[in-house]
Amino acid sequence: MWARIENNIVSELSAVDPTGKFHPSFMWVACLPNTAVGDTYSVGTFSKPAITLAQLLSDAQTVRISFIEQQYETLEHADIAYMATNFQADDVSRKLIAEVLAAQSGVAPLDFAWYDKNNSPIAMTNTQFQGLANAIYLRNRPLYINKQAKKAAIRAATTVAAVQAVVW
Repeated sequence: MWARIENNIVSELSAVDPTGKFHPSFMWVACLPNTAVGDTYSVGTFSKPAITLAQLLSDAQTVRISFIEQQYETLEHADIAYMATNFQADDVSRKLIAEVLAAQSGVAPLDFAWYDKNNSPIAMTNTQFQGLANAIYLRNRPLYINKQAKKAAIRAATTVAAVQAVVW
């Protein structure tokens, strides 16, 4: 394995011996397989770059935002209680509800039913079906607003401890 060194930093790696294949101003040095682009090189020694506080903060923010997103999705996709039963409210169900509402143009057939999470048909009027969609929206909108506020707080945090203090 070979590393091209530029300003004491590994800028490129090659599995093929580069001798005579590149401009002579390029500095190529034999290296171990665990050498990576971005490693430092000085006096024949490779080392991993030191992690800065800024990088630690950035990494903590990325991890915490991912955690907040996961929490949001779990709550957003939870079943919803409506008309004395529970309905699925995942992405596919919400999309299908929106499609059916659009197709109905405000008028449901007399025998219209929507299936609850146990796959039992629940007879509904158009108003009741719109109520199901509205119940999902009213439950999920505050979750979305909370998620956005948490993400903003994470991005505004200036320490890892402040990032980790942001919880759902």
